[in-house]
Amino acid sequence: MPSPELGAVGRLRHLLRRELQQGLAAWAKLTGLTLDRPDDHSALQRLLLQTGIEGLPAVAPPGRVILDWSEVDTMTAEGFALYSVLVRRLLDAALEVTVCGPACSDLRTALTDLGLCAWPRRITWIECDLVRAHRVRALVPGAIFGGLLGRGNIVGFLDGLGQELGHLGMRKEQAEVLEAVAVELTQNSLAHARGVWATVVALIEYRRRPPRIQIGLADAGPGVPNHLLQQFEHQRLTPFTDFTVLETVVTQALTGRSDARGGGFSRLAKRIVKDFGGVVLVRSGAGLVQIGGRIDGRPTGVRLGNGYGTQVRVTVPVTE
Repeated sequence: MPSPELGAVGRLRHLLRRELQQGLAAWAKLTGLTLDRPDDHSALQRLLLQTGIEGLPAVAPPGRVILDWSEVDTMTAEGFALYSVLVRRLLDAALEVTVCGPACSDLRTALTDLGLCAWPRRITWIECDLVRAHRVRALVPGAIFGGLLGRGNIVGFLDGLGQELGHLGMRKEQAEVLEAVAVELTQNSLAHARGVWATVVALIEYRRRPPRIQIGLADAGPGVPNHLLQQFEHQRLTPFTDFTVLETVVTQALTGRSDARGGGFSRLAKRIVKDFGGVVLVRSGAGLVQIGGRIDGRPTGVRLGNGYGTQVRVTVPVTE
């Protein structure tokens, strides 16, 4: 892969050197979008605190944010989704947004196919020299909704996802569960993170055998722990960390709905892991929980320093 210090990205960094040194611009390496790299993810979250888009007052927010894809060699569904949410929140905050495009051709194509290269307001795009790669492919344009969009294109996304899963020849029960996950994620964001931006993305990952389907969500809501603790019956969880609260929600179908219904995603997650050998990751607030992928079946997780909104990734191997 080309060095990020060469070509257009290096020239841009040189031109903005004074702005970066004075704190007038912030440079965000997007390796932190994915949940697979918790340290990079935490670093990205710290940058969001500087911009003030987390809802906290920034002492001296930058006027420009550079989102740098040039060092990213692969990306996951929840990472693409978070990128979509971040760009919209940065534009809403009246910040200038510059994007250094991916050096990997499949990521550049996926951004286009997911509908993440066209925005209602202008952003500046800096191209990198492309290196051909075949790791991931978008299954269907992402569901982008919330904010001024309301339900956005959720219906089109769900219809397209069902058709694409059928074309892949997946087992019927697998396809039905993945479609149910997509419905649950969109409905949860609409219900619990009202009025905020959200995106759901579907990818196919070719680098594994068999290939794997990923469904990923990101939203700019208050996060599962914050939402849950607004309910009187869950006040007993107040002393616990975001990680502990989130683990309880994911593994015990705890719900923040006042009518005590809900917990549908937790039940789907357990079935994905048990019946299909899948993996589920949920990051909300500063807690990150994974179920699946361990021989003993126990959930694992990380306590992060910061956390913006919610991200979810569901991965299922394609079996015919």
